[in-house]
Amino acid sequence: MNKHVLLAIFTLRGGGAERNVISLAKLLVDAGHHVDIVVFKNQIEHDIPPGITVHYFPYAKYRSIPRFLRGTWVAKRFDRWVKRFIGQPDLILSNLFPVDLVLSRSKLANVVLVLHAALSDEVKTTLKAWDPNEVLKVYRSKPVAGNCEDVVEDFVRFTGSRFATSVLPTPIITEDIDLKSRAFNPGVEGYLVSVGRFEASKHLDHLINAYVKSGISEKLVIVGSGKEEPVIREQIKALGRSKDIILTGFIANPYPFIRHAVGFVLCAENEAQGLVIRESAILNTGFVAQDSGLATKALLADHQRVPFGDEEALASKLRVLVASPEQFSVPKLNFVSAEQIVDAHLDLIK
Repeated sequence: MNKHVLLAIFTLRGGGAERNVISLAKLLVDAGHHVDIVVFKNQIEHDIPPGITVHYFPYAKYRSIPRFLRGTWVAKRFDRWVKRFIGQPDLILSNLFPVDLVLSRSKLANVVLVLHAALSDEVKTTLKAWDPNEVLKVYRSKPVAGNCEDVVEDFVRFTGSRFATSVLPTPIITEDIDLKSRAFNPGVEGYLVSVGRFEASKHLDHLINAYVKSGISEKLVIVGSGKEEPVIREQIKALGRSKDIILTGFIANPYPFIRHAVGFVLCAENEAQGLVIRESAILNTGFVAQDSGLATKALLADHQRVPFGDEEALASKLRVLVASPEQFSVPKLNFVSAEQIVDAHLDLIK
């Protein structure tokens, strides 16, 4: 029987979680189910597949409410808004703060909070402005699902939640990624690439410093956008490397840049999902990362990782990467079928 699934997320700008939401929506629609996406901020950069409706819930007008009241107060209005404009979904999947804050207080049926990273790391990084006790309260309020066993195990240890937890397969569509990667030629030869938001937690400053220290002649292409972009541009200018380091801005389809790159370099401090690692594996692109988060340890070999913050070690690794990219292929990963992904998510319906 066809189901109605609502996916809630703050925006659809860049980011692995945002790509996951869109990929999952497409898989559900292709399987004959009805899907709505709700964003809390009206920013949509990704292409939305046919058959999916995106709605905007005006969360911004409630930002003045104190944090300790906001979740419950906004949840009541969100529930009424959903019933009026969307109906009664069979399943609601909440993604990322502050959406999780609101939906943890929702009275709608079958709300599940989906973790895209280790919560114990998140409270130290992206959620460090929030009271840890308030964060714990949020994730102890509803069933939680994670995108890998390590994320779920971390959640159980960190929260002691009494609710059931589930491990969900990453909604990655291998054929779609391969097809999109052939859409155009980036027009750059022999380069390293990094894709992601321009945020402090992504540590693009480490990447740029290591790249300069490496002394390699290959260019560095960084695909993405975000609030740290002016800082990054100033760093590049100060180093005198504006001709060697290319900032493309946000590109909805970054896969051609990954496909044609000599290698992908990741410097994020909390990488649990590893979406870009999986995408690079599909496109047979070599991968090097600072050792941080659950995904780099789980998905990469020892020689593909360097200690976090060690720019000299990363610079040395970049020299080896461009000389022998075939040595840095992502180890064989198992990708589940579209049917398995859909079934695993629909199994959350109680």
